[in-house]
Amino acid sequence: MARLSPTVPKKLLADRRPPVEVMPEGDGRIEILNSALVRYERREDFAREINTLWQRAQATFLTIGRYLNMAKSQLPHGEFNAMIERDLPFSPRTAFQIRAATVAVESGRLPSDRLPQNYTTIYYLSTLPDDALEKAKQSGLLRPDLRRSEVVAFKKKILEAGEAEIEHGEATAQRLAALRRQKAAIEEEISRLERAVAQNMSGGEGPDR
Repeated sequence: MARLSPTVPKKLLADRRPPVEVMPEGDGRIEILNSALVRYERREDFAREINTLWQRAQATFLTIGRYLNMAKSQLPHGEFNAMIERDLPFSPRTAFQIRAATVAVESGRLPSDRLPQNYTTIYYLSTLPDDALEKAKQSGLLRPDLRRSEVVAFKKKILEAGEAEIEHGEATAQRLAALRRQKAAIEEEISRLERAVAQNMSGGEGPDR
């Protein structure tokens, strides 16, 4: 029986899993990333650079949204959807959300100075009704660090409040209808008693015999 070579660890021979794929030396993507990074040391420098990139990402998706909306209006019928499905790196749902978010910003419905950085968060904001969106503005919900989960919770709260208001309105309407029925019954009873009293009075005032 052949013995294992002392230069080859048993653990390596036992591990038959394929090696983890790594980018080879000289890969262009690695070189671009390394050349783009600046070696900062101070907190404020890191924060400034990250904020700049974050704002650039927002501007990028808004520009993508403008191109999508332009393509939608200018391409022949069917070519826009074909482009989304075959030529672009994101789904039709993502394209729709980016377009809707861009329209909400460009129309002024959402204030550009208080926009969150994520297009999905902006999209969820754009789905709020006008009155709910105004409440969101007044409550300070619109801010750059807003998260999508906060918009979802706010929308749920608004909807629940609306349902409660509708239920309260329905209960009020039902109570009002019941009171009107009672009022009609009371008025009818009053009229009946007034007729009875009138008949009694007219009978008592007849000619003497």
